Amino acid sequence: MSRILRNFLASLKLVAHTCLLVPSLLATLLSLRTPHTFVLMRSLVLTIHKLSNLIRAESLINSPILFESYWSKWYFGKRARTKILTLEAEAESVYRRCGHFDATKNFIELTKIQTKESRQLLGKDTLLLGPGWISAFGHLSNLSLFPKIEKLEWRKFESLLIAGSQTSNPAMLDLYKSWYKVLNFDLRTQITFDLYFRNSYQNMNAIEVRDSQLRDLYTAQFEIEEAIRVKFGDSFHLLEVPREVAALGKSYLESHNFDPESWFVTLHMRETGDIGKYKGGDDVNPRTYVDAINTILDLGGQVIRIGNSSMTSLKDLGVSSRRVLDYAKVEGKNPQLDVYFLGSCRYMIGTGSGPATFPNEFGRPVLYTNCPAIGRTFRLRGLSTPQLLRRRNSGELLSLNEMLNSPFGWNVSPSNLEIERVPNTTTEIVAGVLEIHSLTEKAQSGFWIEPNVKCHESRIFSNWNIGVPIADSFLSEYQEVFCG
Repeated sequence: MSRILRNFLASLKLVAHTCLLVPSLLATLLSLRTPHTFVLMRSLVLTIHKLSNLIRAESLINSPILFESYWSKWYFGKRARTKILTLEAEAESVYRRCGHFDATKNFIELTKIQTKESRQLLGKDTLLLGPGWISAFGHLSNLSLFPKIEKLEWRKFESLLIAGSQTSNPAMLDLYKSWYKVLNFDLRTQITFDLYFRNSYQNMNAIEVRDSQLRDLYTAQFEIEEAIRVKFGDSFHLLEVPREVAALGKSYLESHNFDPESWFVTLHMRETGDIGKYKGGDDVNPRTYVDAINTILDLGGQVIRIGNSSMTSLKDLGVSSRRVLDYAKVEGKNPQLDVYFLGSCRYMIGTGSGPATFPNEFGRPVLYTNCPAIGRTFRLRGLSTPQLLRRRNSGELLSLNEMLNSPFGWNVSPSNLEIERVPNTTTEIVAGVLEIHSLTEKAQSGFWIEPNVKCHESRIFSNWNIGVPIADSFLSEYQEVFCG
């Protein structure tokens, strides 16, 4: 088949795709009967332009015609994409070997390239977030960053777009729809869209907080949260539990013989499924949380454990009380109940996993137990009991400065032959529960505590602060680590 013929057939296919738009375009044009016709027309033209780009991409990559395959390789193989892939691989390698702090330079360089690509395609004031922002539960809370940046008047966005057809929790995503427009695609269109716009997706590991001021994710979140407190006060929080969700939650608790008007604690324990082994930085032994559950019950509270069905049953751990709901093991979960449990709890007990970051967005504190990377924690209401690091040969604990100079202080990788992670003990978790319970009884300062650990030994980390302040009971037990 000659090149001219292949070109002609490719053009025919593109024309056919475009013709499918004609009925909807006519309907839109006929509906323009308001004084704002010019504005609507401009919006329509921009929409058609972006849609035509998508159709063009689809026509190029889904056809068996050789000419189109050649064109797609040329179009999608631009130098920017090659550089992005290289930087992504380098950043991942540095993160695993050295931790988040050392990978920051790679993250920022990657964001610079993607920001340039995005502005060329979408303009300066439009952000396009890829599927990764909503696919994992923990990533969803990062959507709070850009509305808060706008509230601080650091930047102004014309459009905040999310290109994602699959989300870990649609009810939580719904709470952000007053700020974001979600582009829902079927799988085929999602793949096409990703291929065309992936260079322009907003990077999650580093963001532009102000014009030309880029920060890694954790530094950005810390700066934003502290600025929000200064401008709007300690009680400010971005999200509210919708009334219908609150009603649903109370009804659900009542149907399970809970007192819907009494307080409860939400618990999440990330685990490997093998409760006898401690395999990674994110994973915990759920048996070490049993006494904490009983402590909450003794204080008069109720406990709701959230998570996935693969988690160890609380009954298998010896926990059996009508005031304990093992929601993780419930079939047919309702995403709205996750919103209720995280947004209406008295406080949450969390581990190194996504749900721990959400209570803060509703103004609720968290006890962040077994925090696996002391160097990089979000700025959250509440307290933490971090994992420590220990030398295997001598059993000596690393000091704060040594932890910050170790990759394990900045990532969640499992231990190696020289250094091992030290998980929280049952006693340490219970002490943390008593401390955060006391904090919620006082209900002062919006449950915020000022950062209480700072590195004075190293110039490199002189500007570093702990994101979730460490419980006093934990600091007292390990004075040689933090004060020695």
